[in-house]
Amino acid sequence: MSNQYHLTAAEVAALPAELNVHPVNSQARRTISSPGDATGLTTLGINIFAVAPGDKSTEYHVHACEDEAVYVLSGVGTARTGEDTHPVGPGDFIGYPKGGPAHEIHNTGDEPLQLLVIGQR
Repeated sequence: MSNQYHLTAAEVAALPAELNVHPVNSQARRTISSPGDATGLTTLGINIFAVAPGDKSTEYHVHACEDEAVYVLSGVGTARTGEDTHPVGPGDFIGYPKGGPAHEIHNTGDEPLQLLVIGQR
């Protein structure tokens, strides 16, 4: 590591990644690496999700007490927020405020969907 608080792009790319499958929704499958954990963040979660074609980033869920933000790094998908759906792609940003509607993101493309996911712990 460059130092305790700084990761180079190569170090971020080399972070260990763990497959996470939601116990209730087997379509909610993502591989997660955590630059936030690697730099010692304790109240802010910063993760990179890689979602395979056909899979979803998470189970359809809401946040009662915390905000969450998603920035699309690469790939394409469909974001479902409440009853609305919207196509998403590189450079798109989605904010999910606490108390907002349920949400999930589905990879509808042919390549991995990479998301930078930031939220309060």
